[in-house]
Amino acid sequence: MQPPDDNDNNMLYSLNNLSVEVADPAILPLIKRFFQHNGMRAQAAKSDRIFIARLLSDNNRPVIAALRLCKIGEDWLLRSMCVEKSYQRQGIGLHMLQQINKELKEKNCVCFPYSHLQSFYQQAGFQLIDSTQVSADIQQRFRQYNDSGRDIIIMQMATQ
Repeated sequence: MQPPDDNDNNMLYSLNNLSVEVADPAILPLIKRFFQHNGMRAQAAKSDRIFIARLLSDNNRPVIAALRLCKIGEDWLLRSMCVEKSYQRQGIGLHMLQQINKELKEKNCVCFPYSHLQSFYQQAGFQLIDSTQVSADIQQRFRQYNDSGRDIIIMQMATQ
């Protein structure tokens, strides 16, 4: 199935035909290739909780989006969110986050988005927080990323 044109008004139809599911560990190699194909160095470890999005209307049901939840100490970190380039800017990433919102809240999930993505993550229910509001494990990971020159912020899924 071809992605809709940017001018296509059937975006809601596409989202209604999107399956968001926990990835079977048997397809980890496929997910790793998906990340690499989309320019990400992300890994897909067996210990990660990986969610994927597939189009129900496509018989091949290719992965068109994926994200990882990684356990860091006692906390969960949302990492490696990626939507296939030809499907970006159509609401798929936000739809995925909305579909797993309950789990993100239960896990008290945090993420380190680039600062220009703050409003996107706020739409999904994340709130900007200070690094002092997270565990030492998360603070250490944040410092590592921040010290490497990334313009990132810390956000946490709102629990209410």
